[in-house]
Amino acid sequence: MADSRSGASLLVSSTITVTELVSSMTPGVGLDAVQLRVGSAKDAGIRLIPPSEEIAGHAGEIILKDRDLPMADAIIAATAVTHTEGRVYTDDPHFEKIPGIHTLWGRA
Repeated sequence: MADSRSGASLLVSSTITVTELVSSMTPGVGLDAVQLRVGSAKDAGIRLIPPSEEIAGHAGEIILKDRDLPMADAIIAATAVTHTEGRVYTDDPHFEKIPGIHTLWGRA
């Protein structure tokens, strides 16, 4: 994964991803480990992007097209469209059916 500070690639993450990491990983590895992972991502140059009004509106439009899509995934997808031309590094199958999203996994 390229360091966003090198100029090779812009790597961002929605702040909603932090919520998902804390809620899903903490029971297994503990809060300190999750906070270390988030801190390591930030140290590597990954910018955390909070939902803006534009992102929130786009996420709502995404959900209108797929009512079964989790809200967090819609916000993450809208963030990707706004900041990375729709590139999402994930193996989550929810993202494969969102228009404008290009999923990548194991590739930088």
